[in-house]
Parts: sequence; C-alpha cells; structure tokens
Amino acid sequence: MNLRIFTLPFSEKLQGFDDSALNEFLRDKEVITIESRFFKNARTAYWTLMINYRPLDITPPVQQLPRKVRDQLRASLTDDQWTIFERLREWRHALANSRGIPPFIIFNDQHLIDLVKIRPASLHQMQRIKGIGTKSVAKYGEAVLRILGFTVEHKDAGSAPEDDPPAATEKKE
Repeated sequence: MNLRIFTLPFSEKLQGFDDSALNEFLRDKEVITIESRFFKNARTAYWTLMINYRPLDITPPVQQLPRKVRDQLRASLTDDQWTIFERLREWRHALANSRGIPPFIIFNDQHLIDLVKIRPASLHQMQRIKGIGTKSVAKYGEAVLRILGFTVEHKDAGSAPEDDPPAATEKKE
C-alpha cells in the first residue's frame, strides 16, 4: 500500500488552496482511497489529504535513435545482431524505467553493440568487454546472457573456486 499525506495552507493571494503539487503527484497515480480534513492553526486554515494510491503502469516507449545513427548502426550489424540489439535496448529501457534511472546507467549503446558483436558466452567473458565491470556483470549479466541466447549454469558452492565463472551454454530453440 502506498500512502502520501499532503497538507496545504490556505493562500490569501489565491483565495484558496494551491493544489499544484497535489495535481502533479496524482498525474501518474491511481487513487484507491482519499481522506480529507480541514483544520486551523493560529490564523491559517489548512487542508490535509491522506491518499492511498498505486502507480499507473505507464511505460514510455523506447527512445528512438536518431535516424542517421540508426542507419549507420543498422548497416554495421547483421539482421540477427540487429534483432538482439533491439531486444537488449527494450530490456534495458524497461529495467531503467522500473528503477527510475536513465537507461545508460545500466549499459550505454556502445556496450550493447559490443555485447551483440562479441556475444560473450559467460559472465567472465562479459567482464572483458571495455566498460563493463564486475558490478554490472553481477547485476545484469545473467539477464543479458539469456537475451543473447545463453543460459547460466550455477555450480554448487563447494564444487569450484569462487573465481571460477559459471559456465554458459547456448539455448537450442
């Protein structure tokens, strides 16, 4: 349950309550319940609202690459690589949107291009790509390998040294 409380003072200038912050907040929310109270403190009247809400599932579309860049990139990738690149961009966009961060924080476009062209088959190989570090591999590596068409096989903790990366095998479709 998501809950937000607003307390709005009466504005003499507006001769009412400035509800612009409330309206901005509600722009992408579905209100489940709302309770409203008025009170006065000293000479100022206040309006308090307790709002039970849930976020609307509004996922903006994946930002399009500029046409010139897209055309150059498209020409440098095979059809299969382009398809995987687009899947990676969609995955990155959805993940970034769900976390409220810009997509390039996860991987930038050059990282995605390198992933598509190199097609690392393991987390260890993924770490060798310029700009992709240990933390990124730990957070996103398995998802990327699945999109690239590989599955990560986890070994028992006691059967291999810690630095032995999990083996990956190509999916048969």
